[in-house]
Amino acid sequence: MCVAVRESCAPVLACHGHVWPEALDCNRFPAQDDTCLTPLPKQISAFSKDFPQPVCQSCPSVEEAPSLKTVLDALCLNDFAVKAKISRRRLPSADPELTVEGPVELIQRGPLLPYDTVSLLQRWLLINLRCALTLVRPGRAQLYLITGTMRATGSIQLSSLFPWLKKDLHIAAAARKWKHHKC
Repeated sequence: MCVAVRESCAPVLACHGHVWPEALDCNRFPAQDDTCLTPLPKQISAFSKDFPQPVCQSCPSVEEAPSLKTVLDALCLNDFAVKAKISRRRLPSADPELTVEGPVELIQRGPLLPYDTVSLLQRWLLINLRCALTLVRPGRAQLYLITGTMRATGSIQLSSLFPWLKKDLHIAAAARKWKHHKC
């Protein structure tokens, strides 16, 4: 169990400039036979590694009021594109909280799984919190067109964010034209 927690939490700590604490060294804890918790079966942990995983990365570019060509080029150069509503709430006692609201629309599916995309984006926001706080405006929820690629390691990397405002007709036109567009 300690190894599973470390594998899940260490990337988040590393992205924030911290290392896994020595006090939680997994070798200090008893083997599986001596614990009251049963470990995950190997087929479950191997199965979960097949899903795309978010990783710590540099901030993707944000394009304000892009042209139709810019959006279509971004769709051509990336493996996936999603339309998502992200909100940033200020909490009185803690850091701001970022959440993905409602369903996510897959413009270009690529390697993403429809039922896991909201969770995947939410984990990306958590791992890359400093970056996400600079990308997402505080206040009301905002629609974004998010593009990204899948690495050979099975992790995803976001490439660009396009704030999708009602006045940005080019993003809506690119999303409609994408189905018939040839790169």
